[in-house]
Amino acid sequence: MKPSTAGMFYLTFLGILLVTCGPSEKTKKLIDDSKKIFGTIPDKMPGGEVDTPELIQLGEKLYFEKRLSANDTQSCNSCHNVVGKAA
Repeated sequence: MKPSTAGMFYLTFLGILLVTCGPSEKTKKLIDDSKKIFGTIPDKMPGGEVDTPELIQLGEKLYFEKRLSANDTQSCNSCHNVVGKAA
């Protein structure tokens, strides 16, 4: 089967798009600066090996507790929404 000209055009266009797309120089600099300040994020939370199920449950309760805010209307999750247990 002979490939169509339009199909080849779209494949070529897609290839060029994939090769040329990427972070801008400004974004690369921002990422590098952030890494200098914060370092590399560890795979596991340091000290997390001593967490018990009770401590984890307490942390979750506090994170979603609205009574800790000045006006009892916001929890940490109000601004830092946790979806699928990822911050």
